[in-house]
Amino acid sequence: MLLRTTGSSPFISQFFKESLMKAMPYVDILFGNEMETATFAREQGFETKDIKEIDKKSQALAKMNSKRPRAVIFMQRRDDTIVATESEVTAFAVLDQNQEEIIDTNGAGDAFVGGFLSQLIYESL
Repeated sequence: MLLRTTGSSPFISQFFKESLMKAMPYVDILFGNEMETATFAREQGFETKDIKEIDKKSQALAKMNSKRPRAVIFMQRRDDTIVATESEVTAFAVLDQNQEEIIDTNGAGDAFVGGFLSQLIYESL
């Protein structure tokens, strides 16, 4: 199962915490942005603001299907995208972009997820 909250939705971790955590054992790939990540960490009592530690702790949450390890991808706008797997936490630099050329960032995270999933499927074919 894939879990991606739409847009900036930190309230999901706050107001739907119980439902979210009931679904979490079935999540294979978890995507979030910096606001969602910070709220999730606080609500889970992770007691850290370090994005790599939050990623690692989120990846290590209980999971039902042990044949498919969880991957956690946290996007941070202009800062590195952090990916945690069972064996490592990796930071991927975001390409430098002239900020004056950016017109609208609505849907950027969803576009990222779409591109990620397309390559995941492409690699598995």
